[in-house]
Amino acid sequence: NISLEETKAFIIEYINKYGYEEDSFKSHYKAAFEGDYLRLIELKKKSSEEKNEGILYDFAHVYKFQSVSRRSDELAYVNIWVTILKNEKKNKWDKHKLVMRVSGPDQADSILNALKHLNKLLIKSKTKNSKF
Repeated sequence: NISLEETKAFIIEYINKYGYEEDSFKSHYKAAFEGDYLRLIELKKKSSEEKNEGILYDFAHVYKFQSVSRRSDELAYVNIWVTILKNEKKNKWDKHKLVMRVSGPDQADSILNALKHLNKLLIKSKTKNSKF
């Protein structure tokens, strides 16, 4: 019975602490929620300065959660096919594969499980608010 707000707070904490851009452990992710959408911003290498404005993810629309890819005791990957905002002006959304490098397989499992929980909460919320 973990609430939506508790889930969002956990996701932000864990991604900010353990999540990296897929190619190295040099570019951290900065996670933030905009309503129910998750924005992941890549930070400049070994810095807290933002490299870009990030990507906005809609975890109410996930195509596939893949199992955590464990590479070593210190490296794992989270892979999720999820909807992203492709064009803000046209409100165009598209399918995208999120690949997140995570420092530690246990932390990767925690992030993946929290994102799965977020998905369930968002779907439940949308179904509850639907008139049909």
